[in-house]
Amino acid sequence: MRIKQTVRDQFARIKNNFLAFLRRRDPAEYFIALMLVGLTVFVLRCLIGGSDAFLGIFFERGEMLFYDFFAPVRDAAQGLGVYTEMGSIYPPLSNLIIFLFSRFLPAEYLSLPREEFYQWSQYPTAILTYILYFSISLLVLALLLGREKYTPAKKSLFIFLMLCSFPFVFLSERGNTVILCIIAMLIYTQNYNSQNPAAREFGLFMLAVATGMKFYPVLLGLPLLADKRWKDAIHACVYGLLCFLIPSFFYNGPISIFWSIKNTLGFSGRSVAPAGDFMASNGISAAFGGTLLILFYLFVVLFAVFAALIERKPWKSWLLCGIVMLTMPSIFSSYNWLLLLPAIVAFFRSEKLTGRNWLYFFLLTVPFFTYPPRPWQDTMLIVAVVGLYLLSVIEAILNLRRLLKERKEKNILKAEAENA
Repeated sequence: MRIKQTVRDQFARIKNNFLAFLRRRDPAEYFIALMLVGLTVFVLRCLIGGSDAFLGIFFERGEMLFYDFFAPVRDAAQGLGVYTEMGSIYPPLSNLIIFLFSRFLPAEYLSLPREEFYQWSQYPTAILTYILYFSISLLVLALLLGREKYTPAKKSLFIFLMLCSFPFVFLSERGNTVILCIIAMLIYTQNYNSQNPAAREFGLFMLAVATGMKFYPVLLGLPLLADKRWKDAIHACVYGLLCFLIPSFFYNGPISIFWSIKNTLGFSGRSVAPAGDFMASNGISAAFGGTLLILFYLFVVLFAVFAALIERKPWKSWLLCGIVMLTMPSIFSSYNWLLLLPAIVAFFRSEKLTGRNWLYFFLLTVPFFTYPPRPWQDTMLIVAVVGLYLLSVIEAILNLRRLLKERKEKNILKAEAENA
């Protein structure tokens, strides 16, 4: 019996020491380990399977290489016709930035029919423009990630592996200017609680820039209201208004903002067409199916607003807002998982992996280190989005119960003090 007890105690001690070791490691270290495994497996897959394995992770197997960069650049080069003729879904600020890229491309290429966008490969200036744009964007992101307080070795590994992760690799093939929006979002979240007033103010301005480029980052400002930072919220609104109004005068004035919203709604409507077809195949009328979809997205957005307004850790609100963005069919894609990067970086910075944090960590990082082939990508992202949304729902309910309990206790104490 004594030997059994000794073995049992020894096993318990080893178990406790191992769990204590796991708790001491921060999430970034686990991310580095998983990325090293995932990247190694992907490289081995490519070495064994050749170009088929490599191209298998990209949209249309790379047949529309850099489409999300060159198509908008060619549209923006049309000037005032970018909304009325080309149907651009980007706000004026985004189109103004993209127009600047078009100034580096030859007029001969910009005048080609839209379906011949792929001719960029025939123009050295087009190739160099994209290489410089994406390289500089990655360099800025690396500098921002380098602000995190890790040891030099850990920081170098974290930056390298993050930029080699699946969403970044996928984004490099698409070329979408969302990378500029992510840079602005990351600057805002990194400076959210800065002790430096100038840095905090710059962060608010970058939130406005991100919103001016893509509309939906406005959701990241909700924690300002939850934290009762009314002055900062007003500043962010003023900056946002300027980021929409000033660029709009390059495109016939504020009416261009409404054109971009109209085009965005039309594009989103086409994006949900498969869901409508699925419901129609199951006997649900188009009108009723459309109403269901509207109610679903309305609930998703309103719940996010409600949950974000409950006092909680900012990264959880940013995460929920990012998940809401990804539920929109026009945004849902592998590279847009990077919209969660600000929340992920803040999570790695402030949390240890205990309890529900393990679930958050796993669901957040799976899309980074798996490099799945195209047929599996949507399924993986849907599972991760649904899992994170359910976690956020549970978190919001628990927070609401806590707040109601605290309020009830305060009312009881107040009543007792009045009766005393």
